[in-house]
Amino acid sequence: MTPSTLAAWVTAEGQKLYESSLDTLSRLHILHNYPAKLALNSTFKTSLRHAITGGGTTGSFGVPAEKDEKRAPLDIDGLDSYALERWETILHFMVSSGTGQNPQRPSPGVLYLLQRSGLMGSHHGSVPQITSAGFQFLLHPSHAQLWNLLLQYLHMAEERQMDLVEVLSFLFMLSTMELGREYSTEHLSQTQRAMLEDLRDYGLLWQRRPNSRRFSPTRLATTLTSSSPTLPTNAGTSSGSQQGFIVLETNYRVYAYTGSSSLR
Repeated sequence: MTPSTLAAWVTAEGQKLYESSLDTLSRLHILHNYPAKLALNSTFKTSLRHAITGGGTTGSFGVPAEKDEKRAPLDIDGLDSYALERWETILHFMVSSGTGQNPQRPSPGVLYLLQRSGLMGSHHGSVPQITSAGFQFLLHPSHAQLWNLLLQYLHMAEERQMDLVEVLSFLFMLSTMELGREYSTEHLSQTQRAMLEDLRDYGLLWQRRPNSRRFSPTRLATTLTSSSPTLPTNAGTSSGSQQGFIVLETNYRVYAYTGSSSLR
């Protein structure tokens, strides 16, 4: 297709975005022979077709695990409760740091990520405390919070000499999986299997045992690339009242943290 043919479909309001998009695709070498014509790079085109149709042997959308006749998979309500508990453990630890309370500590991997990303800090081995950047982090929607941590995870993965293509591939694979279904770990790469423990700690997936050959993505994972809520607002809130926090910044701004992923 020629650029002029496609340009005829573009409105005046969308012209700038259209040109910017084509320029980005060209710089990424996704478009071939641009601007003479609009044609996808052959390798990208083949991989995209496999991803859309589920073709090839790569398991683009994950490989469903065979049904376990002895144990039923964790249902959607259970997955939501698990994800919420893991995620709010992280948020509660951040917001209650330095208050004299003794909240449940996230895993060492999560604590390292929080400090590596500048959301928490410690001096000379002291207990980590929330930073100014951490307070701002708490004000973001949970979807933005999650991607903030995952972007930091990508930087950390590079430092650990993990294959970034495999890391990104697994994250996007999780976003295409079906909530409430179990998937096999057999076809995962070594890098992706190493990610399972980290993603369990963040609440993105559930496994019955750390060495289990199957896993279930949670709603945090399946909504990574969508605008849907990462977790239902009522998940896990039916059993007792939730403790909240009042945050007073040095600029005299006051925020109320309700403990249910919402800040006002």
